[in-house]
Amino acid sequence: MNFSMYISTLCLVAAALVYEDASAINIEEYASSSDCSSGGAPLKGSFSLNPTGPNSVWVSIDAHVDEELDSPLKAVVKIQRKVFWWWITMPCVSDYGSCTYQDMCQFLPPAYNGPPGSCPAPLQDLPSCQCPLRTGTYSVKSDIDIPSIKIPSWLISGNYWAQIKLYKNSREVGCNEIYFSV
Repeated sequence: MNFSMYISTLCLVAAALVYEDASAINIEEYASSSDCSSGGAPLKGSFSLNPTGPNSVWVSIDAHVDEELDSPLKAVVKIQRKVFWWWITMPCVSDYGSCTYQDMCQFLPPAYNGPPGSCPAPLQDLPSCQCPLRTGTYSVKSDIDIPSIKIPSWLISGNYWAQIKLYKNSREVGCNEIYFSV
C-alpha cells in the first residue's frame, strides 16, 4: 500500500459506511474529491469514486508530491454524516471511521521499497509505494471489491462528507475531502 492506496483506503472507509442488508454498496452517483490543503502543501491531488456494481467501486487517484515525505506521516481522517440539519462525526471503531493514524507509513509493506516498477499491480508505475514517498506524480485507477458485511440500510442511507489530512510533525502536507450520497 502506498499513499495513493492510503487514499483509496479512505475511500474504502467511506464505502464501509454504505453496506446494506443485501450486502451491496449503493453509492448514488459518481463522486469526486477536492484538494483542501494549504497553499504551500507539498502534496496535491484528487480522487474519485464511481460505483460499478454491488460491492464494487472504481477508484481513480491522481496526486503530485513536491518533496520527499518520510515517516512518521500522521493521517487524520474525519467522516461525517448529515442527520436532519446537522453533520454528525462518525466515531473511530476498530480503526475505521473518524480516526487518527500516527504513522500511515506503518501500513505500507516494506517489501516494495524499491525503484519504480517494483510495486505490485496496479501500482507498478508509481515513483514509490513505501515511505519515504518520493517526489513525482502518482496515478492509480483500479476497480476495488469491498467485502460484504451486514448493516441495516436505514442506518446507512444519507449524505456523507469525508476528509483526510496528512501531517509531517505539526506541518500539514496534504488534505483532500469528498461529499457523497448513499
